[in-house]
Amino acid sequence: PAPPQVTPATPAEPPPSALLEPATPAVRGCGVAGCLLPFGFGQFLNGRPLKGVVFATSELGFLAANIALYWSLRVEFDRYGGYRDEASASRRYTMQHIFLGLFAATVIGGVVDAFVFP
Repeated sequence: PAPPQVTPATPAEPPPSALLEPATPAVRGCGVAGCLLPFGFGQFLNGRPLKGVVFATSELGFLAANIALYWSLRVEFDRYGGYRDEASASRRYTMQHIFLGLFAATVIGGVVDAFVFP
């Protein structure tokens, strides 16, 4: 009897669809620039609209509160040449900075979320 023929093993080639996938899975949906945008853009580009809406409304709310408090302080100072109630102005000034910090933290959280959970 003849010995069985042995054929050399050839490396398996990846399917064509695997060649089209990006090398970095963390930026699959939004890309690097898209993930860095605020207001939930990274989440929307990653196909997670609910997360995008949550980040967008949170960031817009925090930013709007910060701007409103800034303008209330500015208008009062311009109108009266100072603050009528220093304690109230101090509280509004503190709240303005808290909202600015919340806005910044939410933006950073949205960017990290877009990169980590594509």
